[in-house]
Amino acid sequence: AALLDGVAALRAAPRPLRPRPAAPVAGHRGVCAVLTAFGTADWTTNLAKRAIGRPRPNFWGLVSPSCRGDNAACDPDPASEMEARMSMPSNHASVAYAGLGLMAFYGLRRARDFETVARELKIGSVRSAGYRPRGLRGALELMEITAPLSVALWISLTRINDCWHHPSDVFVGAMIGILSAIGSYMFWFPPSK
Repeated sequence: AALLDGVAALRAAPRPLRPRPAAPVAGHRGVCAVLTAFGTADWTTNLAKRAIGRPRPNFWGLVSPSCRGDNAACDPDPASEMEARMSMPSNHASVAYAGLGLMAFYGLRRARDFETVARELKIGSVRSAGYRPRGLRGALELMEITAPLSVALWISLTRINDCWHHPSDVFVGAMIGILSAIGSYMFWFPPSK
């Protein structure tokens, strides 16, 4: 009877819960989100490249330096012609916006998490319209969100400047990357209710 009373007392006593490892789980979700965004953007872009087959702006330079205009004797290499017809959409733009867009969304989430904590603790100037950081903190939060998107824009513009893509190719690639980043972010970091 004493043994059963001891077992019943152990079951009834509140047990301390083991803390869940938050950092490794968040790190795992972050790695999975990046891989999902990159994979989705790359797969969609390569599928569209093969389906559309739009020539690059430097098509004749890639096919053969001797092929100019309506040269009847021009017999281009099939591999170089295939590469010259892979302009639409830009893979650099889609992957850049997928990864760096995901980084910007994470920065936006961190800013919103601070807004929630500040509202609960009544810290700073929390207004009904939302937290408005000022000074150095506000500048750093703005940079954390806009810097990755600025780098993605720079990568995209270099593809146009190097005559590898038309502006519309880069725009479509950027849209694929942003949509991949949004989908990956919403899947791996769903909004809390």
